[in-house]
Formats: sequence, C-alpha cells, structure tokens
Amino acid sequence: MTLTGSSLDDISGGSKFFVALFFLTLWLLGIDSAFSMLDACKTGIMDTETGQRLFRSKEICCSAVTVLAFLVSLLFCLDTGLYWLDIVDYFVNNWGMLFIGFTETMALSWVFMRSQRVAMVGQKACDIWD
Repeated sequence: MTLTGSSLDDISGGSKFFVALFFLTLWLLGIDSAFSMLDACKTGIMDTETGQRLFRSKEICCSAVTVLAFLVSLLFCLDTGLYWLDIVDYFVNNWGMLFIGFTETMALSWVFMRSQRVAMVGQKACDIWD
C-alpha cells in the first residue's frame, strides 16, 4: 500500500466487498444502538405523569429526545470537543461510579435481613446505617 491516494483504491479483488460489508455492519450497529438508547429514554419519560402530560404522544417524546441529544452532541463537534469529552469522561468515571457504589451499598443493605447484616459487620455498624 502506498500513502498517496485512497486506501480503498489499494484494496484489490473481493476485499472491497468485505470492506463495504464491515462498514455497513458498523453503521447498522450504530443505528441500532441509537434506537435502543432512544427507546430507553422514551420509556423512562413516558412512564411518569409529567412526561405523559408534557409530551402527550410517544412520537413527540421521541422527537424531543432526539433533538436534545443532537444539540448536546454538537458540543463535541466544536474545537473544544476533546476538552468536553475529557470533562464528561472524568465526571462519569469518577463521580458517577462513586454514586453507583454508594447506591448499591444502600440497596444491598435493604435486601439483606438485619440478622444477617449484624452477623457480617456487627451491631454498631448496622445501627449507624439503619
């Protein structure tokens, strides 16, 4: 392969078919992921009374979520997009994971019976968290 010209021109034979098939696969995977995320957001919004009152139909809710996601994603297309990506990455990986850890701890303390918790960590620790 040479560094000049298109890389697709350097591929010969039936390999172009597999390159196109691979691109199509990645593209369809992205579309499918977008539909999944949109459906999860729409379901969470439309299950609340406020969401039903505000949007009135699933189509309006999907349109609003899509436009909002588009506007937020434009932030990453600016010259400062990599800086915004670092900020979001730091927030999600540090504070988000810390929040999830504390939430899982609290949920787990509700699931286990008190006698099991006292046996595991002691009476004093259970009195603090109850």
